[in-house]
Amino acid sequence: MKATCVFFSDWFSVAQEIEDEVLRCKLYDAILRFALDGTETPTLPSELTLLFVSIKLQIIRTNEQYAAVCAKRSEAGRRGAQVTNEIRWGSQSSAKSANADNCRQVSANVGKIAYNKNKNKNENKKIDNASHAATIEQRKQSFYETLLPYREQYDASLLENFFSYWTEVNRSNTKLRFELERTFEVGKRLARWASNDNNFNNRQA
Repeated sequence: MKATCVFFSDWFSVAQEIEDEVLRCKLYDAILRFALDGTETPTLPSELTLLFVSIKLQIIRTNEQYAAVCAKRSEAGRRGAQVTNEIRWGSQSSAKSANADNCRQVSANVGKIAYNKNKNKNENKKIDNASHAATIEQRKQSFYETLLPYREQYDASLLENFFSYWTEVNRSNTKLRFELERTFEVGKRLARWASNDNNFNNRQA
């Protein structure tokens, strides 16, 4: 469990609009559990489910951004220590002979070029992966926002199921399910989803 976490003022503003104090406390509890140790509350009331999805995605993006910053700082510290060691090593060896120093410097430069080339490839791959993951979460957030106008028309549980189904990621982790459709009009898809849900419930009854 982390010792600290970020809590945005927007979340507080949204929570203050919830009149039921018990529901408000459950929302705070769900946010802190997920932000501190990634645990999701299994019994979250349906009134809070869709709201928590948006907050959860924001927490994930914030954690990814923080991890990327920490990785860059760690790499910068490692490179600084490496340069310091190279300078110290070079100053000690310079006392032996100028020719030996020149040979070692050439070898060090060749090795450094090869090292930096491989390191840059690895760093670029990590950056691409992190950027891709952030893009997936951003597209989920955008899709979530298209559902907000329908909160008064449909139950929160129906919207949550609709969101979870259509934001499933494909095997190559490049596309969300709704992006694989040739056409996708949210209003019509929701109406069909609700109709199928009602038919299923009637058959069950």
